[in-house]
Amino acid sequence: MTVLALIVFAMTALAITALVQKQPGKGTMLGMPARASRSLSDGQPEFSQHAVCARRLQAYTVLFYLLFFLFFFLENLMSIQIIGAGFGRTGTLSLKYGLEMLGYSQCYHMMELMNHPQHKELWIQAHNGCAIDWHSLYEGYQATVDWPSCNLWRTLMQEYPEAKVILSIRDADKWYDSIMATIYKSSRMSLESDNPKNQQSGQWAMDIIWGRLFAGRMDDRDHVIDVFTRHNEEVIRTVPKDRLLVFEASQGWPPLCGFLEVDLPDKDYPRVNSTEDFHKFFPK
Repeated sequence: MTVLALIVFAMTALAITALVQKQPGKGTMLGMPARASRSLSDGQPEFSQHAVCARRLQAYTVLFYLLFFLFFFLENLMSIQIIGAGFGRTGTLSLKYGLEMLGYSQCYHMMELMNHPQHKELWIQAHNGCAIDWHSLYEGYQATVDWPSCNLWRTLMQEYPEAKVILSIRDADKWYDSIMATIYKSSRMSLESDNPKNQQSGQWAMDIIWGRLFAGRMDDRDHVIDVFTRHNEEVIRTVPKDRLLVFEASQGWPPLCGFLEVDLPDKDYPRVNSTEDFHKFFPK
């Protein structure tokens, strides 16, 4: 819930409570004069009207609280519930599709930037420590995986304290071979392109991922794998055990569904975006 929503709720609740508790004879209630000197025995209706108004206000208060909790429920239903902390090329696209199959509406993945290119500047700001409107960025999404979200898993845990965390992992050597043959290679090609738009895309990837995380030392296999390993260890060490699932795509549905407390689907766990699949979509 946003701070503004809390402030509005608190002010409204205080105002309604003050009206309900206001005694006849100490002012007006809903614009009607209070005559405390009169009683029910003198045949005048004012006091009973005040009692009716108080009961109505109490009913309005109950209605307000019900509407507030409905708003709170809907807001949480449409906010991030799953934070993917695993680096790209750890089965994140399969995980995205899997979570969506389990009912988590849309899952944010780096491929979403193709539909929302304006998000790139927001991600730069977020990585530079600037405050951004996360709820606006993730509007319509209930989960997020892959880069660039996984870089800021700590920030997202603070922003969404009820969200669960999934750390997708794989064999470190296979992971390194995969990124060098796919997304890093694609980033380099974009950066070296004659197309200014492609150059900007490649530079963004260098700034957010390859330069920021790996100091541009992508040809240093040991260094890159060390960064990958230390990242995974930090997530495991930091995230409370009841909020964390360490997950490999090869495990399929059982651990994922158990962690999320949902039924096993009838369909197989998705297996997409292998190195071969990547090259079909992004030919050399």
